[in-house]
Amino acid sequence: MDSVETWLDGETSEFSSSTDWLDFIRLTQDFIKRCRSGFRIACVTSGGTTVPLEKNTVRFIDNFSAEYFLYQGYAVIFFFRRNSMIPFTNRCCPPGGSCSSTLDSWFDLNATAQSTSSEPLKLNPTFAHRIAEVVRNYAKLRDRLLLVDFTTVEEYLVKLRWICRLLSQEDVCQNGSLLYLAAAVSDFFVPREVMPQHKLHASSEVEEQGANGSFKCEPDGSLTIHLAPVPKVLGLIVSKWAPRTMVVSFKAKVVLERAKSAMKRYGTHAVIANLLHTRKHEAWIIHNLGEIGGKDLQHITLTSSQSAYQSSNPATDIEEVLIQRISDLHSYFLEQRK
Repeated sequence: MDSVETWLDGETSEFSSSTDWLDFIRLTQDFIKRCRSGFRIACVTSGGTTVPLEKNTVRFIDNFSAEYFLYQGYAVIFFFRRNSMIPFTNRCCPPGGSCSSTLDSWFDLNATAQSTSSEPLKLNPTFAHRIAEVVRNYAKLRDRLLLVDFTTVEEYLVKLRWICRLLSQEDVCQNGSLLYLAAAVSDFFVPREVMPQHKLHASSEVEEQGANGSFKCEPDGSLTIHLAPVPKVLGLIVSKWAPRTMVVSFKAKVVLERAKSAMKRYGTHAVIANLLHTRKHEAWIIHNLGEIGGKDLQHITLTSSQSAYQSSNPATDIEEVLIQRISDLHSYFLEQRK
């Protein structure tokens, strides 16, 4: 674990002089100082980290992640992958579909609508109502929402450690803090010290690029890359970086015994398990808060009226049910700490 901290210290020094890093420090400190006296604070991570293949990068290995959080009652640091979905704006997207006719219907366009027409276009009433609702909700909640972004796995881990340390401050945790780790973190990456300085290029001969021969260009144009495992930090988050904070992690595969094992190994307080193709309407929550937290395994679906967690109002997003249940578990967690 000390080696992970040493590596992160080195990565932090790479970011520390940048304007982005200084802005990040200022924004997170100011936000927590402003919100800590009146609200519980949640940090929600979202999106997938990228793995650059060159320092002056032109391509990425990219994870896909479409996790988003429906905010209820907390001051929220939304820590998201740059250019991925963020709160409120995702509510303005068409409801499914991937063809131009879907957009035409959503925007209420027809075959006679021309961009050069002098007659102003009118919004589809459904779309207009949705936009107005989104703007109203954002106006109410904007003071309790901070957006901070990341791109690479190194940037994600460095910034996450900083946020965790802010949340671990005793006066913050009196009101309660929560980490909701929904971001899809890469399992492998190219360490900075072995990364080629410039663009990778094809070669007619075997050519090694980068330190320690981590990149090998073959005569046939193929490329062999040696990736290193990304340091595991979940245990550090729970034990050292944010020991007073409730930590919720995600498992992308519904192997419940494996999820329970991971929760026990790293000491997280709850795990949400789901599958990529059913994530919008089905999930499992496993927690270790004991009897006070209710059943330690709960199956949640939007299509069934009989789920482990009963909601009085039908939800349109599974996040609504998940976040309500996690909020309840957070209350139990804080009660245990008294």
